[in-house]
Amino acid sequence: MPRSDKVETGGTAKIASVRTRASRVVVVEIERALASGELKVNDRLPSERELSKRLGVSRATVREAIQELVGDGLLDAHPNDPTGGWRIQEPSEAPFRRALLSTSRFHNAVDDLVEFRVFLESTAASLAAAHRTEEHLAEMRKRQEALRELIDGDPAAFGEADAAFHHAVAEASGNRLIAMCSSGCRSAVKHLIGDLLTKSEDRGTVMRDYVSRHQKILDAIAEGDSRRAGDRAAGDILECYPLGQGRKHPPLPLFTADLLT
Repeated sequence: MPRSDKVETGGTAKIASVRTRASRVVVVEIERALASGELKVNDRLPSERELSKRLGVSRATVREAIQELVGDGLLDAHPNDPTGGWRIQEPSEAPFRRALLSTSRFHNAVDDLVEFRVFLESTAASLAAAHRTEEHLAEMRKRQEALRELIDGDPAAFGEADAAFHHAVAEASGNRLIAMCSSGCRSAVKHLIGDLLTKSEDRGTVMRDYVSRHQKILDAIAEGDSRRAGDRAAGDILECYPLGQGRKHPPLPLFTADLLT
């Protein structure tokens, strides 16, 4: 196979452009191997030399592709591993979270994030009511109790416990994409909870309201009521993060349960 990252003429910019296109060949090949099961989580990536020879590109091109995959959260270095190199890791919500944070900061899109989270969390709760196991319920009850114990406590710790409860609901949905997106979205708006609690004149009352709303979500999930679970989850988010002036709340009840059952 001819080397796809070599050019005979042209300046540095042209060489860099060709190399970037060639690095996509490597990225696509590794993603294909992941999709087919040829590579699995914790598998070691072939060496730079092996990938270079197999795909007909330079080792510099392979390194560029590896850095792209590291940025996407698909590869991780294991310096203490005697075999060295890079290993496939479980996909992370980190790249998604960074994209959400960048969007909200550069485009003042906090309301967009809140509305997006309304539909994510309501869908997660609806699915959780249909798919949850006893183990899922035990985890959600554990997270709810941890939140209850932090009433009148540190706002940051309370915010972390709130996120842990919603994570347990998302995991119970059985949908890995929803769980990943929900986690990334929560991380992007997490600071808003701390701001709300810090500025509140009656922090304890606000915290009790959080716990009460979560209990209603948990009760609906435990009873297998997808519509009520989704609507309670949507209402929880909209009460936590009021939309800006000129933005209207989506009508409740939402349609998610009808679509997903």
